[in-house]
Amino acid sequence: MRYLLFGASITFGETDFENGGWSGHLRKHLDTKENHCFFHNLAISGNTSKDILNRIEPEAKARLRNKPKEDWTMFICVGTNDSRLENNEKKVSEEEYKDNLTKILKIAKNLVGNVILVGLSPVIEDKCNPFKGKIYFLNERIKIYDNIMKDCAKDEEISHIEIFSKFENKDNLNELYDDGLHPNRKGHLEIFNIIKNFLE
Repeated sequence: MRYLLFGASITFGETDFENGGWSGHLRKHLDTKENHCFFHNLAISGNTSKDILNRIEPEAKARLRNKPKEDWTMFICVGTNDSRLENNEKKVSEEEYKDNLTKILKIAKNLVGNVILVGLSPVIEDKCNPFKGKIYFLNERIKIYDNIMKDCAKDEEISHIEIFSKFENKDNLNELYDDGLHPNRKGHLEIFNIIKNFLE
């Protein structure tokens, strides 16, 4: 099997420099399970649904190389950056996010045989308001975008892996983050285990 990942900094593995984040764990797991797999992490820090919509088709096609679409699985995790507030304004509105994500999923379904949405994770608000300058991340807003993702998954008949509720109910949530936004080594491992359990 061959894999493509689209997302932002959390999907890229930011702050877990030892393992490469949940995606790094996933690659090692799939490599071992399948005795080598093709695994392309195409996440870019700061990306929103607008960014991924603009690049998903050309970047995916550059790696598909005419292999059968049934050979490919695509993971998509986007929405946290869409939900953020900058100078008290929405980075991407709820309506635009839904429209972008629907378009992304339709493109993805046309390109590969299996598409999986990875849900959004909560933040530690005390450390994210503000995060940098006048950028704010609020769990209330992240949850709205995560619910939109679930609706899009249902509408497009695509699998969705629940992360948010499994994180927000943890007693040790603060131990899973360092900067408040990106999961640390422990947090990424938790996300990986949720994804692995889903896949198995």
